[in-house]
Amino acid sequence: MPNNHSKYHIGWQAIPDKERKEILKLVSSHYKFDDIAESKIFQVREWERMSNNFRVRIRFGRKWSDVLFRRHIQIKDKKSLFVLDRIFEFLSKKEIPTPHIIQTKDSKTSFSHGNYFYVMYQFIPGDHYRGTLREFKEIARQIAFLHQALKKIPFLKEISQKPLLLAPWNMAGWQRLFADARSKKGKIDLIFNHYRDFILQQAGIVKESLDNMSKAKIQPIHCDLHPQNTIFKKEKLVAFLDFEGVRLGELCRDVANACHRFLRQFIVFQKKDWRRALPRGLEIFIREYTEVNPLKKNEISLFPVFISDELLRKIFKDLNLYYFRNYSRNVERGELEKKLNLLKEATIIKRYLI
Repeated sequence: MPNNHSKYHIGWQAIPDKERKEILKLVSSHYKFDDIAESKIFQVREWERMSNNFRVRIRFGRKWSDVLFRRHIQIKDKKSLFVLDRIFEFLSKKEIPTPHIIQTKDSKTSFSHGNYFYVMYQFIPGDHYRGTLREFKEIARQIAFLHQALKKIPFLKEISQKPLLLAPWNMAGWQRLFADARSKKGKIDLIFNHYRDFILQQAGIVKESLDNMSKAKIQPIHCDLHPQNTIFKKEKLVAFLDFEGVRLGELCRDVANACHRFLRQFIVFQKKDWRRALPRGLEIFIREYTEVNPLKKNEISLFPVFISDELLRKIFKDLNLYYFRNYSRNVERGELEKKLNLLKEATIIKRYLI
């Protein structure tokens, strides 16, 4: 399965000439600069096959600088884009490390072309979270500071009205998916059917915990905190990335899923057995986080449930796209197995938090 948990080095690759010319045209048409290096346009080389981030070399005056030109994939409406701009502005004032937006010729933060919105950021050199002990402690504390800042956002109504990028699942929906899978014999169908009992068991556990989950503290949360959404330099966080999914949600949902993703990379980097290193990693993350932003014991005990629920939402969404819209990108090439493996890990985490 794809090892996109432990890849921390940010690589760049050339893009097809047709796409390069399109990027050149868009940048030249909408931004003010003195020169552009036409051969210095690269696409970020991540595990995704269709990255939406481009590194472009531009000259302002006598100085050549790199910028990051981003095509928004998930945001499709101007209202959500406006809220995203306000989030960046607010977090910047709160000294939360985020990318700085470069305005267009007409002093706007973005522009639209075709079916997409585009935005340009100052380029931030560095790599993703690698998983050293110092980085692990650093990210736990910085996430706590981020949550403290998000809690104080004054435009809660606008955030609450944003479309959900990851909707809840339901039992009837799971049964409909399994019924469709039983009639097919492809690789994805066989994997999905093999995990049927496990998925329904985890869904049942989450459903039984709904009362406790409903009592969790609600505030604006990032919703996608993982190693590839960070930039580190010399083991210090220099930027959080991808705030498109910010919404009102359970604080411990965000903390739990961040803890899981950064903890597993910490264990990978230490080259230690997952089960042996897990208790110490949980202790470190929770201690560093709660020293900045305290959590109650009952909130921490809900971590495994929120991890499972978030993964079930992703699997549910991906499989609905696969079976009913013929979109397989999110489940093929090991992507489905990866999420199922993460779901298994949530059951192991539960043993150390009860």
